[in-house]
Amino acid sequence: MLAARTGLVPGVPLMLPTFYIRPARVAEAAALSDLCFRSKAVWGYDPEFMALMMPVIPLRRTIPTGAASDFGHRVD
Repeated sequence: MLAARTGLVPGVPLMLPTFYIRPARVAEAAALSDLCFRSKAVWGYDPEFMALMMPVIPLRRTIPTGAASDFGHRVD
């Protein structure tokens, strides 16, 4: 089926996705940071390690070189 989606099967039309991922909005940074933290925690890391991740995981708005805007992990 993946081959059909990528147009690699002769005679099978390319299947377009029914969804897309839009860029994050600034107002969503806190919710996305929380999602990132909870997603990491689900892997069973111990509380001490997760405490170390709290200041690292929050998202902030950055403006990387060559781009208008983006979201990225905090880099100190």
